[in-house]
Amino acid sequence: MTKKIPIKEHLKKYFEAAEKVFADQFDLSTGASGGHISAMGENRERILMDFLAKHIPSRFTVEQRGIIFDSNYNRSDQVDIIIYEHNYPKLGGQSPTLYFVEGVGGFLEVKSTLDKKTLKDSLENIASVKRLKISPTNMIIGNISQPDLLFGGIFAFKNTLSKEDILEILNKAVREKGVKLLPDFVYSNDGLFIFKSDQHFIEGKPVLNDYIFVESECTKLFHFLIHISRYISGMNLVPIDLREYFNQSLD
Repeated sequence: MTKKIPIKEHLKKYFEAAEKVFADQFDLSTGASGGHISAMGENRERILMDFLAKHIPSRFTVEQRGIIFDSNYNRSDQVDIIIYEHNYPKLGGQSPTLYFVEGVGGFLEVKSTLDKKTLKDSLENIASVKRLKISPTNMIIGNISQPDLLFGGIFAFKNTLSKEDILEILNKAVREKGVKLLPDFVYSNDGLFIFKSDQHFIEGKPVLNDYIFVESECTKLFHFLIHISRYISGMNLVPIDLREYFNQSLD
């Protein structure tokens, strides 16, 4: 009789192996890109996209590089990865593809290495998305942090920053942009995972107690996947209402 492996042990081995695959694919993508920065970025985004496509709820597609816009025709900066309702329209045919904000379940900035510059650059892109107007029908269900804002964060393959470095940069961003525009999580494949707590932030206060650093023998990738799935699964399943767009002129 085959011995049954306890589920916690099975999950731990699975996600430890997945983290190793990420690391190996990251190294492989460096050589495959031939030193071309753009190709390197696209290859590394594709690594994460393939993982997400296999694991997140099937009602979403995982899209690469696009711009999100709202019914006031405000637009985001270009986003690396967009988790999008597959039943919602998108405006393709040219690069980058345009996505209605109501169809967005989440978004990610993907970085090869998280350092002070790439973290600050990511904060700018994330803020451009979180400023968009989102329909009340698409608010996240439940008492979860910032239910009226789109859910998004940062994925890096490697990290060079300490906990203190990250909190210092986030606190500066609070003073410059406001707490609502901060990322919901920061993850790196070599061991870092922090995320916003479920408690509502208080403007003007340091973020030290509002971000949770995952300390666990279990792999961080498991927490990362559960965290994303928890949020995007909580989106209201409602038909998209494009009346606000219809009533706006393109002139």
